[in-house]
Amino acid sequence: MDLERTLGLAARDWAWFVLAGIPPEPFLASAWVRSGACLALDTIQIDVGPATSTNEVVQILQKSKRRLLELERERLGPEVTFGQKMTDTRLRLAMVAAQKNDGQTWDKARLAWNKSYPREKFGPDEHFARDSRDAYLRITGKPLRWKRKRGHRGDS
Repeated sequence: MDLERTLGLAARDWAWFVLAGIPPEPFLASAWVRSGACLALDTIQIDVGPATSTNEVVQILQKSKRRLLELERERLGPEVTFGQKMTDTRLRLAMVAAQKNDGQTWDKARLAWNKSYPREKFGPDEHFARDSRDAYLRITGKPLRWKRKRGHRGDS
């Protein structure tokens, strides 16, 4: 019988228990963070034992997220902030910003967005450019450099 596979304990734990009477420590949890090539590829892996409480899992996840943010700030610089939650709208903003970055103004890109996504319209005084740049940075890990046509003042 394979005790390690059947009962989930390593052979050394069984040896300590049988020879010294020391019961094995229960596995609670462990976590790993991996900073990917860009923000969208970062991962957190948490292994949780059955004795781990929900609150402990939440604390482990929060600590892991803070560690990833530290790694991203080391990579991108301390001035980088991650303000908005990454929603489907933010993902679309990054995609549209990349597609519309062809020399047109931010206002024209905003109007194209409003036509494509009427339920998520941005008004002229809202923060379309800022939110697009933030979303693009969070996905690619690189700041968005908005192109302008030669001789066109446009907006940056």
